[in-house]
Amino acid sequence: MIFARALAAENKKMGDNARYSLAVMVSSFL
Repeated sequence: MIFARALAAENKKMGDNARYSLAVMVSSFL
């Protein structure tokens, strides 16, 4: 959970681009 929270904080910093790439990364894990 803490790891996911850190990623979310990074997302807010980086913007939509990071959010999109994070979504791609997460979906590739699943």
